[in-house]
Amino acid sequence: MLEKLEDKRYKLERDWAIGSSLTNNYWISNKDMNPQGDLFGGTLLSYVDETIAMLCIKTTCRKCVTVAVKDVHFIKPVKVGDLLIITTTISKVGNTSLEVQFTSDRMNIHSVPEKVAEGTFVMVAIDEDNRPTSEWSENCRLQISKENSEEPLQP
Repeated sequence: MLEKLEDKRYKLERDWAIGSSLTNNYWISNKDMNPQGDLFGGTLLSYVDETIAMLCIKTTCRKCVTVAVKDVHFIKPVKVGDLLIITTTISKVGNTSLEVQFTSDRMNIHSVPEKVAEGTFVMVAIDEDNRPTSEWSENCRLQISKENSEEPLQP
């Protein structure tokens, strides 16, 4: 029973990370295109993975790796000259893992942003030996607290 209470308390201590987000922008060029003139889906996923990794590293102060792509929906094509806007948000936190949702929008000088893809990735924080770790740095929690409010969040 005590073990279950400790696990629950530990999970609650991580709730401060839920809602943390990061946005990156990518200018799409010819090198990113498939023969049909659209952005390669794999290139879009690479940009998403990079943005999600940045968010998770910023949140945990640990190296983070992708362990699952739960779902991805491609909605519209992206063309040369479009600005690809990737927004990532942590939606769930486990002992070593973070579930991160993303949306990707495209925009150019002739249009307003419109959604082109969305989905969910699962990341895991790892230690120096590349093993999953639940030891996140207190400095990360304090930094995110500082960015989101005036007072540090209490564990």
